[in-house]
Amino acid sequence: MNILLCWELGGGSGHLEVPGDLAGRFLNSGHSVTLAARDVTSAARYTTTANLDIVQAPVAELNIERTAAVGYAEVLLRCGFRKPEGLQALVNAWKRLFELLQTDLIVVDHSPAAIIAARCAEISVAVTGSAFIVPPALTPLPPFIREQKGAKEATRRTEAIAVASINSVLLSASAKPIESLADLFGHEDVFLTTYPELDSYGERSNTHYWGTPNQLTTGSSPEWPRGKGEPVFVYMHADYPQFPVMVRQLGKLGHPTLIVAPGAPADINQQHGFSNIVVTKRHVNIDEVAGQCRVIIMHGGHGSVARVLRCGVAPIITPLFVEQLMLAKQLATTSLAFAAHPDPARHNYKEMVQAALENDAIHRNAAEFSDRHPLSECDAEFELLATTLVNSATQCSAQDNDRRNQHEDHEPS
Repeated sequence: MNILLCWELGGGSGHLEVPGDLAGRFLNSGHSVTLAARDVTSAARYTTTANLDIVQAPVAELNIERTAAVGYAEVLLRCGFRKPEGLQALVNAWKRLFELLQTDLIVVDHSPAAIIAARCAEISVAVTGSAFIVPPALTPLPPFIREQKGAKEATRRTEAIAVASINSVLLSASAKPIESLADLFGHEDVFLTTYPELDSYGERSNTHYWGTPNQLTTGSSPEWPRGKGEPVFVYMHADYPQFPVMVRQLGKLGHPTLIVAPGAPADINQQHGFSNIVVTKRHVNIDEVAGQCRVIIMHGGHGSVARVLRCGVAPIITPLFVEQLMLAKQLATTSLAFAAHPDPARHNYKEMVQAALENDAIHRNAAEFSDRHPLSECDAEFELLATTLVNSATQCSAQDNDRRNQHEDHEPS
């Protein structure tokens, strides 16, 4: 079977975790596998699976705006879905890629145009991903921040525009139109690769959560600087607006603090001047960190949060993007994480670190999460997922062949 893994929208290597895991399993089962990636450089660096072909995914020029999107429909409008002709170009490019690769099964992660192209081409498609990129099948799709003023009306308006563009493309291919965006995510071929506790929309009924892959952790062992008290670990981008404030506050606390900061200048440790803080750009083994440290501060990427919780540590989340804010709010509601104030200017790291050290109840909740979702079960669950995807595609292909044969039998000779 020729399998195409797709990553179309979103930044960061998190979108490669599930495709990267499934690619190896598909290849080991004798299938031909190609990864169409938004960022081929990141894909080549992150996925080390032998014999995996990597090609460029069709992507639209992003419409960058200063404000965060209100809901999923607005994300689509900013990524080529606003006008039918723009979406048609994306879909045509995907369909041509399917033809060149003679694709039998498409497995997508945050790839809405690829889903539409698969429907036009009548190829089996499986939708995977975290809760944020696979919204619940509601009409209209719920806003990201439900309490935001005017959010519900904005989601209705933007969804109507997106649906009109999608239907224009589907009808041009004689494919069945959709009634709402929920139709893209409301069928049986949706596989949520997260946990119910990490569903940023809240746990869904009658839904199987497949968990997250057990990626082999890499990186160097943590080297803690000298300081007083328990160690503090931070993973934060150096261009985060409050990064200098965070360093000053943690420096004054005196805890031995290790900060992993992508993009940090080479002389960053000379700049801040605190002997209890070391800033590095090197990747650090997060499992080892979680075994030595109860205070872990991070932006809140889905994969990173899942990994830390599976190690039994409740993180402090300082969101950078709306999906991280949604996840932080959900985990704080269920007492599985410490959510920083939505306004970064009001972050008080002394209070957050103190809460993480003193709130044993939240850490017990994290330990219980770890017991419910042990790392040892991840491999078996994703092996079953890979088998399920292939079996489902094989069954759909057989049904399509039967329908075609029946149609040919009834044609006049």
